[in-house]
Amino acid sequence: MGNDSSATIARDPDSGVARDIEPTSSSMAPQGPALPFLGRRGVRIGLGVAVGLLMVLPALVTIGRFAGRSWLPVDDFGITDLRVRDVWTSNTPLTGLYSRPGWNHPGPLMFWLMGLISAPFGGAAWATRISGAVIQGAALGWLAWVTWQRGLRIFLAAATVTALSFLAFGPWLFTEPWNPNIPVSCFILFLYLTGLTADGWFSQLISMSVVGNVVMQTHIGYAALVVACFAWAVACTLWDARRHHRVPARWKSTVVISAAVWLFVWILPIVDVLLHWPGNLGKIAIYFVRGNHARVGLGSATGIMSDEFRWAPNWLGATTRVTSYTAHAVPASRVWLLAPVLLLGLGFVAARRSASRFDLRLVGLATVLFVVGAVAISSADEPRLYTFQWRAVLAAFIVVTCVWSIATAVAPWVPRVARAVVLVSVLGLVAYGTVSLGASVSSSVEYTNLQKRGPALGKVMDQLRREGLPTRRVIYLQSYGTALPSLYDGMVDELDRAGVDVRVRPEQGRIFGDQRTAHPSETDEIWTVTSQGSNIPALLARRGARVIAKTTPLAPAEEAEIVRLQQQLLGELTAARRLDLRGYLEEPLVAYAVGSVPGVDPTGVKRLAELNQRVVQSRGCRCAVIATPSS
Repeated sequence: MGNDSSATIARDPDSGVARDIEPTSSSMAPQGPALPFLGRRGVRIGLGVAVGLLMVLPALVTIGRFAGRSWLPVDDFGITDLRVRDVWTSNTPLTGLYSRPGWNHPGPLMFWLMGLISAPFGGAAWATRISGAVIQGAALGWLAWVTWQRGLRIFLAAATVTALSFLAFGPWLFTEPWNPNIPVSCFILFLYLTGLTADGWFSQLISMSVVGNVVMQTHIGYAALVVACFAWAVACTLWDARRHHRVPARWKSTVVISAAVWLFVWILPIVDVLLHWPGNLGKIAIYFVRGNHARVGLGSATGIMSDEFRWAPNWLGATTRVTSYTAHAVPASRVWLLAPVLLLGLGFVAARRSASRFDLRLVGLATVLFVVGAVAISSADEPRLYTFQWRAVLAAFIVVTCVWSIATAVAPWVPRVARAVVLVSVLGLVAYGTVSLGASVSSSVEYTNLQKRGPALGKVMDQLRREGLPTRRVIYLQSYGTALPSLYDGMVDELDRAGVDVRVRPEQGRIFGDQRTAHPSETDEIWTVTSQGSNIPALLARRGARVIAKTTPLAPAEEAEIVRLQQQLLGELTAARRLDLRGYLEEPLVAYAVGSVPGVDPTGVKRLAELNQRVVQSRGCRCAVIATPSS
């Protein structure tokens, strides 16, 4: 199996058979003495299995904890669950999950992969939940296997990058099947597939085509990095072919199969272009090429990148820095960029000294991605943290790649005992990063972050079922208020699952599917969903309005009190002509926000703030569904 230095043999890239190779391959480069205590084949195999299991541990824990367990997806998870069920219908998604700027992410591969996992279980919501963990676990298992085939040294480097990346995330990376989360583990695999392809294992271009398209179609934020990786791998291959006057083995079949993969995975997005010109891909191109949207800019982007190289970065377990309310990434001083620049320089010199072509090309890849990553951030409209979750992975990859290159160069002069200490430290780091994330998954809160409206959805659906779901009427569902419409998204999903013919406004077709759109006049009844109790009186003032479902975490007396105080404050803000502040009616900070407005009762506002805080701390919501006639 794998060997730490590959000094005399390497696996044939196309046959997988160990054979002698020419001196031009990086596997012939001096890698230093063998890793201590790993001379026996059985010990090495045991170590490989143990480390491989650690790499997939968080995914296994997620699957074990949530498989078969009831789940009520809301927000983007509700939309994802809905579209996953659409995969095996005539209305299969042609694009990815929706994005804020008015287009969707490039392709539906995420939905299709999740659909393969969900279908055998009848499209159950819990199957959608664990499908993200299954995809990431498969990617990490693939990473362990492919790097193990190349050698123990590369295998341990990949495991270290994985562990460091895990330290930057919480349990949501595996427990929330979200399109910013799912590509993270796939991207780590893709980086090493690129390195192996660039180093002469040309048949891995097929694997790159599969994994790279999964990453790029799932989230547009990875597109520039994926393209850069392909350019690097192809450029290195062409350089070797020209230098040695020899094309890679089986290059024709590899190129043909890779091209077939690309054609297959882009058929549906291309169909979307033909049916809805210029289609989603056209909208994306127009947005980035000709769009007049605000951009983060290169100055802020380099500061955001430098934040990954502070003295305590998140990939070493430090808390990720974000702005309040907006959750934007916080830039650091660009002085910190000297750290990766110095590391990349030392890594390059070390790779040249050790004559390791693999190290040299991996350092080159890290350098290219470091530059491309900053440019990619600069072109975004907002520096939202989740948009660039690959930053932690890229930073860990840069550091580990350079340190591994330096360690290879100095290994011949390092005492055996010192190398043993380093090896144990590396294994300890891998165990710490993977086990800590696995433990956080096992102890994670059932509904948190974007999922927090799940329990409220359960209460609403229970009330609607008791009244009898309208399976023979067409329901027009809409949201009302300024809060995130997470309950609304979940209701569309749950009503559809229950067999209700639920419709949304036409412009939301790209989110929920065009087959679920209609104008209100074409439906039998209108249901309005609000997550803000202060909106209920206004909604009930409409003709024929009635409450069909309602939730509150407060006691009846407190609920009556908060309704009275909110109506009182709304009247005071109206009299002061400050209705621009009505959005604070549900906020714990309401006293701070409106306390200086003339005519506002300070005692009432203070008490309202206390009740709002109690609602927030309860993880519940003062939500309601109001039904009105459609005409």
